[in-house]
Parts: sequence; C-alpha cells; structure tokens
Amino acid sequence: MVKPKIHPLDQILGTQATVRVLRMLTPGREHAPPRIARETNVSRPAVREALIRLEKEGVVERVGDGRNVLYRISSNHPLAKRIVKLFKAEAKRGTLAKPS
Repeated sequence: MVKPKIHPLDQILGTQATVRVLRMLTPGREHAPPRIARETNVSRPAVREALIRLEKEGVVERVGDGRNVLYRISSNHPLAKRIVKLFKAEAKRGTLAKPS
C-alpha cells in the first residue's frame, strides 16, 4: 500500500475551522481566540485546536501573554505571504453561491 503524500497546505489548512481562523487573521490582523470563535462561528475548542496546530507549524504566532494573548499570521513562515494572497483574492471574488 502506497502512503499518500502529505503536502504543506494539507497540514496547514487541514480543517474548515483552520481555514476560517486563517481568514480571520489575514491580512495582518491580530485577534483573541474568543473573538475568532464568535466572528467565524466556530466553537472555542475548534479555534483553540486550529491555533495550536497553526502555531506548531509556525504559520501563526502569539502576541502577548496571559489573558491578553492575541494571534496573528507569522511573517516568518515561507507560505505566509501566499496564504494572505489567497485570502485577498478570495475576498475580491466574493462568496460562493450555495447549491440549490
């Protein structure tokens, strides 16, 4: 059996919650987890899980400490600029119509 290849974007964008978190953090925005959960309509545990994974991958970074922790996209990650570019292009195009 051949193992499927794991690509960097698979690791980064793994879930819809992760995509929504990244979308909220672009371009150059900093937000606290409770606000991300509220504005993306994603549960706090799912936001926390996405942020932990994204931070582990180096895509996002924490700013502050304690109750004042904010997250932002890390400018040091090699895909950061491309991720921001993807979401900017998406914003220009608008949302997809739901199938009827």
